[in-house]
Amino acid sequence: MVCAAPSYLKTHVEPKTIEDLSLHNCLTHSYHGSSLWHFTRNGEPSSVAVNGNVSTNDSVTTLQAALCGSGVALLPTYLAAPLVRTGELVALLPDYQPMTLSIHAVYASRRHVSAVLRAMLDFLVVRFPEEPAWDSAVDAC
Repeated sequence: MVCAAPSYLKTHVEPKTIEDLSLHNCLTHSYHGSSLWHFTRNGEPSSVAVNGNVSTNDSVTTLQAALCGSGVALLPTYLAAPLVRTGELVALLPDYQPMTLSIHAVYASRRHVSAVLRAMLDFLVVRFPEEPAWDSAVDAC
């Protein structure tokens, strides 16, 4: 979810397209793209080069920088959505969906799966469904 604090938006024009992000101080995360953010819109992929003065390897740190009004952040919905609902952050670019990250379970063989491994795989399927609860709650923002 792309978002910014109201204090940041008081002094900067709200981006209307992903190309507008190049005009903003973008708070980046080293894993999710520190110089190129990827999106889809109407099923079409697109990317935009971004830059900024803060890059972290921790989403909570990026969130705190956004809350302080330091710039525009690309944050996980489970962190950002509750703060959008309370007005502490403003969701930007609702027509653009950020690139999703996946989780994979890699194991040696399907032939002799232990009960412990089977339980872990079953847990992961339930815990990380196709559309997690925190993403379905975004529509309420």
